[in-house]
Amino acid sequence: MALAIWVGASVEHVRFNHWIPIGLLGAALLAAIIRMIRRASILSLRGSPMLALWLAVRFLVTPAVILIGLAWLICWGFALAPQAALLNALALVAYWGGAAILATSALADLAAALKGPAKAG
Repeated sequence: MALAIWVGASVEHVRFNHWIPIGLLGAALLAAIIRMIRRASILSLRGSPMLALWLAVRFLVTPAVILIGLAWLICWGFALAPQAALLNALALVAYWGGAAILATSALADLAAALKGPAKAG
């Protein structure tokens, strides 16, 4: 989060390649469809480092987006100086964090699909 704020303060405008999240979204949807066809579950990855990575990315990115968003909202409301830097940081965290969430979703879904359906009993 601090790195995103520092980079957001050092750049004037953040540019993104929109094909990266579109491609990752397609891969994540395809992996989820494959996992559903094989009737597999993400919970079948219990004890796997992939499940730990899947959870860690979500619990690192989501609070960072919320906290930077709240900080930007406060700066915007009071017309404080770091408003532009926080908006750049929010865009960076949302873009790259969203890409990380989509990539780990695709990997976890594929790992669960390869492992197969959960065994009963």
